[in-house]
Order: sequence, then structure tokens, then C-alpha cells
Amino acid sequence: PVIARRLGPFPEIVEAAEGGVLFETESELLDALRTIQTDQGWRDRHGDQARRAFETFWSEDQVLAAYGAELARAAHRKGDVSLARLLEAGAF
Repeated sequence: PVIARRLGPFPEIVEAAEGGVLFETESELLDALRTIQTDQGWRDRHGDQARRAFETFWSEDQVLAAYGAELARAAHRKGDVSLARLLEAGAF
């Protein structure tokens, strides 16, 4: 499971993954640490969710596929159809 500060992109990521908890204060951080330390069921559930979210959204294969697709869109916008096709075919 993830413990992250409720700041920047972390709330969106942690909430979408349902694999952790967010904190704003020192007290909330300590509560989250105690929960992870003492609640095996919570730890297992959130750990499993975090793993599934990672494999679905942030694994190397997923990130590279999304990056390649974005590069292909950029190539299309620039008019480089041959490069776009290579990228769409997985050349990245």
C-alpha cells in the first residue's frame, strides 16, 4: 500500500488506484503508519489494489505503449505519416 501526502498529483493517483491512504497532517501520517503496521487485512486489501493498479496503469509495458501512442499522434500532427505508422505498429 501507498502512504502519500495529499499534494500535487498524489490524491488523484492514490484514489484511482484505491491502494493506499493520503495524509495532510503529521497526526494523519502517524495514523496511516499505525494502520499499515497493525491491520493485516487492510494492508493485504490495499496492497493487492496497489499492485493491480500498477500493473494496469504504470507497468513498463503500459507506460511505453502510452508514450508510443503519444509520439504517433505527434508524428501525425507534424505530417510524418511513415513515422506515425511505425510507432502505431509498436516500433517504439
